[in-house]
Amino acid sequence: MAKETIAPRDHRTLVIKNYRNFAPFCAGTKDDSDDLKEFLELNRGLSEDELGGLVVLISANNCGKTNLLNALEKYNSQEFTEDDFTDFTYAKKIQPSIGMNVANGQYGNFRKAKRITVYKGAPAKVLLALALESRSYSYFLDTTNKTKQERNYLIEEGSGKESPESDGRPVYEFTKLNFIDKMYSVLQGPITYNPNRVYHGNNQNITDPFILQLYDYLKPVCDRSDILPDCLKNHNSSSFWNQQIEVKSTGKPFDEYLFKSLLAKSTPESESVYLRNKDNSRVQEIYNALAEVTVSYETEYEKDLTSNGRFLEKFGYELNDEVHRYTRNKIRQKDLVCKPNQLNTFILNLFTTLGYDKAAIDNAYAGAGNLRHKVEREMNRALEKLSDELNDLLNINEKKYSLQIELERENIELIITYGDEVPLNLDRQSEGFTWLFDLFFNLIKLKKFSPGDIILLDEFGNSLSFATIGELTKKLREYAKKNGLTFVLATQNPMAIDSIHLDEVRLLVPRDDGSTHIINDFDQFGGERNHDIMKPILSGLTVSRNFMRSENRVTVFVEGATDYFYLNAVSEALRAKGQKIDIDFIPINGLGSYKDNPKEVLKQILSIERNPTIFTDSDKAGQEFKKRAESMNVHPSDIAEILGDGKKEIEDAFSQSDAEKLGIRVNGEVNKKFDHAACLSYKIPKIYDSLDDETQSNFEKIIDYICSQ
Repeated sequence: MAKETIAPRDHRTLVIKNYRNFAPFCAGTKDDSDDLKEFLELNRGLSEDELGGLVVLISANNCGKTNLLNALEKYNSQEFTEDDFTDFTYAKKIQPSIGMNVANGQYGNFRKAKRITVYKGAPAKVLLALALESRSYSYFLDTTNKTKQERNYLIEEGSGKESPESDGRPVYEFTKLNFIDKMYSVLQGPITYNPNRVYHGNNQNITDPFILQLYDYLKPVCDRSDILPDCLKNHNSSSFWNQQIEVKSTGKPFDEYLFKSLLAKSTPESESVYLRNKDNSRVQEIYNALAEVTVSYETEYEKDLTSNGRFLEKFGYELNDEVHRYTRNKIRQKDLVCKPNQLNTFILNLFTTLGYDKAAIDNAYAGAGNLRHKVEREMNRALEKLSDELNDLLNINEKKYSLQIELERENIELIITYGDEVPLNLDRQSEGFTWLFDLFFNLIKLKKFSPGDIILLDEFGNSLSFATIGELTKKLREYAKKNGLTFVLATQNPMAIDSIHLDEVRLLVPRDDGSTHIINDFDQFGGERNHDIMKPILSGLTVSRNFMRSENRVTVFVEGATDYFYLNAVSEALRAKGQKIDIDFIPINGLGSYKDNPKEVLKQILSIERNPTIFTDSDKAGQEFKKRAESMNVHPSDIAEILGDGKKEIEDAFSQSDAEKLGIRVNGEVNKKFDHAACLSYKIPKIYDSLDDETQSNFEKIIDYICSQ
């Protein structure tokens, strides 16, 4: 299986143990061998200009692309369901493990993700939700055991016999079902309060001291801090029956699966002391009360002091690692307009993005017209910046899209114009534009992103045309690089693979034992004797080679990864300057060894191209390969033939100054690390004009020569 290098390097990798069909044979201890783990490399560099980009998951069907996305999603919450456990070999199920390796820990740890549960609803019902969190149950058991308040219960796994302190009262086993019903019993009054009824006594108030004690223990954060304490302490709980509050808690919410089991009478729990009858209407009543509480989740982070500022000191920013999963919710033209008193989801989200809530809009419409127009002007100033951000995502430099809001008396409307203020109908725009428009408003502007955040896109491109997918992939790559975001795409669409960015591909390979292995580097896809780098990718996509090639571009086979990265990077730079470079460089994973002689390599290349164009180094292996190729009527080019002056490998095309500045030569030694070259391939087109004349001249000679062949 995959194995991490021992020497520290600036990368970020997801580490998986015992998750579904990934790494199912780990014992679940810290001593698990790296050979048994699975690694998904997310970022090949950690500096701000190297961090962002695309990770493209490729495999045949049923190999686990979606499982891998789910593993990434579970990294933040660390909460696993029954379906997440592997069931390969062990009688006892082993807890899945999803971790993140940042530079093998050389900068310490970073931030610990903390999942926040957000409850919205009536105070007493929110209190019930808090009281039924898993930690509330544990706290009740601990408190009861210490104070012996519940002397008629034998807590957990009881024998059912009388105990000495029971004073002759029967002793019962106390289960989670008992606890659920007990918490509902003390909160039932204010939960079921009806203002039209006449009550006698305090049965509509909260009088149980444990609830107050539990509240102090949980320390929830409420948006209206006065309500919950008053509801508890002043014995006027029922007066808050029609209020709505929002509470944030770090606890795990109530177990909905347990309730469904209770309703179906399939729970393994022993019979409740409270629910003596067999009727489950009581459980249904509790479940209905909880169903009226809206539950959502947020992620907060705690600083881990072990990092001690080392990462910030080196890279100049704080690394984030929040994972977001995106599911497209298509925005229609009709969603851009609504009545002021009937705000739809899109308009509400737009207002939130602009810094306004519903109350602010209601206030604007309740006042005189000049107040509404003032708010409209403020919004349109904010929309100018939002328009720039949308055009940035769309990568538009000339005619641009503009957004404008109109707060009319009868309608609120967002108007989209293009270029010379031509209004657009969203329903009539291209799929590529609307896909990015939906992504922008449904995710990018609703979430606050930081460098390092990870965005998951499952089944990317399944409903879009090939041409659209190619363009979208390019735009996502550029946006991700610019903002330090990592988009992880699971796809079967060949147009999501760019032949000049094969470093983005992660190949998922099924093993004979039923597990799936992740291969992160294209020079490892087919093993040491495979020289057709594209074959495993095409096999995973279940397409033929012609899907991956442009009719007007020539494929040039180069010896290894660094040749591939640097020549493609310079070609990209020259294309950006207006030159017509119709070449794609593809690596062939070496020129052959004692196991795999040059003749075998040439046979593989000739099976791909009848008249191949090949460019090699000029070292001993290159000269041997060239001699054998010419005997088979194939005529490779090499470095020495083009540049002369003792230059033998692609790294020699860089001036000494550039090679040292870019880390291509370190202490006189050539740096051929895959990740380093991959990161440079994105950097070189941006800094090409600043490279030495010698470097530019050498590379342009190589490319001109190859183009003339």
